[in-house]
Amino acid sequence: MEEIEYLKNNLDKTNKELAAVLGLSEDQVRYRLRKHGLKKLGRTFNRTKDSYNSELLAKGCTFLLVEEFTKVGEPILHRCTNCGYEEQKRPQDVLNTPKCTNCGKKPSNITPLNDMLSLLPSTVTYISGYNGLSEKCEFKCTKCSTIRYIAPTRIIKGGVGCPTCSGIETGNRCRLPTDEVRARCHSYGLEFLDPIYISNKHYHKFRNLTCGHTFEYRLDSIKDNSCRVCAEEKYSSRAERSIKQFIEECGFSTTKERLPNGQELDICVPQLGLAIEYNGMYWHSAAQGKDKHYHINKTNLAKSMGYNLIHIYEDTFNKDDNLVYSLIAAKLGKNDKVYARNCTIKEISKDEASNFLEDNHIQGSTNATVRLGLYYRDTLVSVMTFGKPRFNTQYQWELIRLATKTYTTVIGGASKLLKYFVKTYNPHSIISYSHYHLFTGDIYSTLGFTYQGTSSPSYVYFSTKGNHTLSRYKCQKHKLSALFPKSFDPHLTEEKIMELEGYSRVYDCGNTVWVWEAS
Repeated sequence: MEEIEYLKNNLDKTNKELAAVLGLSEDQVRYRLRKHGLKKLGRTFNRTKDSYNSELLAKGCTFLLVEEFTKVGEPILHRCTNCGYEEQKRPQDVLNTPKCTNCGKKPSNITPLNDMLSLLPSTVTYISGYNGLSEKCEFKCTKCSTIRYIAPTRIIKGGVGCPTCSGIETGNRCRLPTDEVRARCHSYGLEFLDPIYISNKHYHKFRNLTCGHTFEYRLDSIKDNSCRVCAEEKYSSRAERSIKQFIEECGFSTTKERLPNGQELDICVPQLGLAIEYNGMYWHSAAQGKDKHYHINKTNLAKSMGYNLIHIYEDTFNKDDNLVYSLIAAKLGKNDKVYARNCTIKEISKDEASNFLEDNHIQGSTNATVRLGLYYRDTLVSVMTFGKPRFNTQYQWELIRLATKTYTTVIGGASKLLKYFVKTYNPHSIISYSHYHLFTGDIYSTLGFTYQGTSSPSYVYFSTKGNHTLSRYKCQKHKLSALFPKSFDPHLTEEKIMELEGYSRVYDCGNTVWVWEAS
C-alpha cells in the first residue's frame, strides 16, 4: 500500500525517478501505474493551446491547434493558417513533423504567397493551389483567359509564355502535341474538349461520342471509348443511385467534386454546399485501408472547399432507408414545416418516447429520465430526452436524444423543449453529443450550448463473412471470451481477436461535444 500511495502522490516524477526510489525497473513502474489506473502528470499536461501553438510557430509551422489542448497522443483538430485545411492530428505527430498535410511542405521553406504574386508578370493572374515556387498551381492568361497548371518559378524566370497566345504547346516533360492527343482520343470514340493538352496526370475534359456524356479524366487512364459517367451509373451501388435520384426528384442538380488530394465526393449539391458519401461497409473498413482518420479528414477537407459532407453508412441505410431520406430532405429544405408556437409540450411515457425514437431517430431509442414531447394538433412531432450523463459525470444532465417526425421540421421546436426543461428542472449544466458524420451541430449553438471539441472517431466491427456489424461495446476484450469461447486468446488485443474472427473496424467521424451552463 505504501508503494501505491507513493505513486499516487508523485505522478509528476519520471518513471526513472520513481524506479530509483522504489527499487524497481522502469517496466515494473509502468506496469503498476497501468494496473492501478494511474496516469502520469508529465510536462505535456502543462501545455495549453497557446503554449502549444507558440511551440509550433517557433518551428515555422502554421498548422495550429483549433481546440483546447488535451494530450500529445490524442487527435485534436488543427487548422493551417495558410490554406485553411483542417485535420484531426496528434500533437506529438505535428511537433515531430511541423507541416500542413495539405500544403505538403514546411511553411518556413515556402516563399510567401504575396511575395510570389509580386514577382509575377502582368500577363498572368494567380488562381489557386500555391504550395511553393517549384510546385504546380493554377494561373490564367490575362489576354486570352487560358488556364494553365504550371510551377510559378517557370513563369517568373521567363521563357514560358501562354501556350494559346504564342501557339506553343506546353505541359510536363512527357507532353504530346495537342493535335496528336485529339487524334488519339477520336480513335477511341472520344472528343478532347480542352484547348490544350497539359499532361498525362492532369484531369482533362472529354465527351463520349456515343452517349454524349461529358466527364473529366486523366489521359493515361483512357484506353478505350468507356464513358466514365455510364460506368459510374452501372457500377455505383443501388443505394448511391437511389440517393442521387431522390435529390434530383427534389429539384436539385447533382455533380461530383474532386478534393485537393485527388479523392472524390460521390454526390454534391453545389447550390446548397451539400455533399453526400455513401460508405459501403466492406470498402470503407480498416481492412481496405480506411483508418480512423480517413472519414474525418475527408469531411474536414470537404469543409475547406465549402461543402458540408455527410456520410451515409451501408448498415444505417439498410436498417431504415426512410430515415436517411428524411434526413436528406431536411438538408434540402424540403420537409413539411410546423411552428413551435402552435405546439404544446407534455411529459410522455417511456413507451411513447421509445416508439417515437425507434421510428424517427437514426440511433433508435435509449433510456432516459425525462422525456418531453411536442404535440401539434394532438400529433407527436418532436421528442427531447434527458438523463444522467453516460460518459462525463462532471455535468448534471445529458441531452440524450432530440428527434422530429420524419419529413417534418419543427421551427423553434428544440428551443421550446429546452426552455421547458430549464424552467421545470432548473439544471446548472447539460452536456450533449452530435454525430459529426451527419450533423454540423449548429442547432446546439442556436440553443445556447458551447462547442467543447470533437471526440476521437468511434467504430463498429463489420463481418466480412456474415455481412453484419457489431458495436464496439459488444466487442470489448473482456466480453470476447463469451462471444468466441473456442478461439479466444487473452494474449491478443481486441482488434487482433476480431480480425482473426473475420471482422474489421469501420470508423465514423467522432462526435462534436456541446455544453450548456446556467448563467
